[in-house]
Amino acid sequence: MLQTRPKLIIAGGFLGAGKTTLLLQAAAILRQRGLRVALITNDQGRELVDTALAAAWSGEAVAEVTAGCFCCRFSDLLEAIADLERRLDPHVILAEPVGSCTDLQATVILPLLHLYRERYRPACLSIVVDGPRLSRLIRRGDLSLLNDDVAYLFARQIEEGDLLLINKSDLLSGDEQLFLRNWLRAYCPGVPVLSMTARRRESVALWLDNLLQDVNAARISEAEAHRLDDLDYGRYARAEARLGWLNARGRLQSSHPIGTSNGEAGQVLAWAAALLTQLQERLARAGLAIAHIKLLVAPQALARLLSLSEEPDGRQVPDPAAVSEQEQLQERLIKASLCGPEPAAISWDARSAHLPPDEAIWLLNARVDCPPAVLEKHVRAVLAAAPGGLRAEIEQLSAFQPAPPQPHYRFGPGASQQGAGP
Repeated sequence: MLQTRPKLIIAGGFLGAGKTTLLLQAAAILRQRGLRVALITNDQGRELVDTALAAAWSGEAVAEVTAGCFCCRFSDLLEAIADLERRLDPHVILAEPVGSCTDLQATVILPLLHLYRERYRPACLSIVVDGPRLSRLIRRGDLSLLNDDVAYLFARQIEEGDLLLINKSDLLSGDEQLFLRNWLRAYCPGVPVLSMTARRRESVALWLDNLLQDVNAARISEAEAHRLDDLDYGRYARAEARLGWLNARGRLQSSHPIGTSNGEAGQVLAWAAALLTQLQERLARAGLAIAHIKLLVAPQALARLLSLSEEPDGRQVPDPAAVSEQEQLQERLIKASLCGPEPAAISWDARSAHLPPDEAIWLLNARVDCPPAVLEKHVRAVLAAAPGGLRAEIEQLSAFQPAPPQPHYRFGPGASQQGAGP
């Protein structure tokens, strides 16, 4: 790639669809091809598992947009891109919007194409679809017990995609994959559909090969064709507010001296499994549906990697000592998640048994169909129960509901700028 403008690849989709796994795998593939790659994470809050995980694998080549989606924090998105350009001058920037966000064509892609086309080259919009969850929605008419407004949001996300990725295809039979591909082709005529498994390099490489061809770059006509002109922002806001959001971080403590043998270090892995299992069981007993729960446990070196020092010119640079520890850090990560369809099952992205408890920090992000206060009560109760025999010290915890979406730009029919302002 000889062009000076970075390629911007945005992969949207519902909570738990596998966007982070997809983009981390994509980053690794692109780097092996000799390209400089950066990532932008996004969430309604702070203390993000996705950012920490991306930093563990990508070092300083990560930026985040918090306190709202790309559409509502468009200026923050531009600042994040500019920061990555100063630090890395990337060939490709991979960006993951909040899993409860839609209307990306009108509020992100079209503003980039109309207002910033001389600076950035956005690829066509990929929407990652959780194959098992979509199957449940079609077959049973529900989203793992989530209500109709959330199902509406899920469907509208699919409708605006330029390219649809049926993820977690390894969990589907061949017949079920064929059924979903045919269903999506009928639901979104003319839109390419690709079955994939984000953990498998060959699946991700095929997706990238499509996106990195200039012929498949986003075009204004294509973005307008898939723009959601009739999106009901009232239902959209209700869907986001329906979920309780919780972000927390802290440290692990043992009640007795811990050595560094593999057996004792394996307690942390046991703690992570017990925490998620007990949380899933507790929420199930209360009849509360899980949209997505993510847990990351890592060495304290990750905290140093995330703490960037300021140079006099304001440019952020990573702590050299932290960078030197990155390879060891990657070998000692634990990353797991819970996602429907019910019953929610634990999915592991990293499962190290070589992390001693007294060296561990943890981050937990939970999105559950209940009020924030109720979600906080359940999370605190499970943490206090010391699953796996370890105590979890809470250093930061916030539980909240997102504010109604108010996009900075919204391009409607005729490419007119609507709504919004800073």
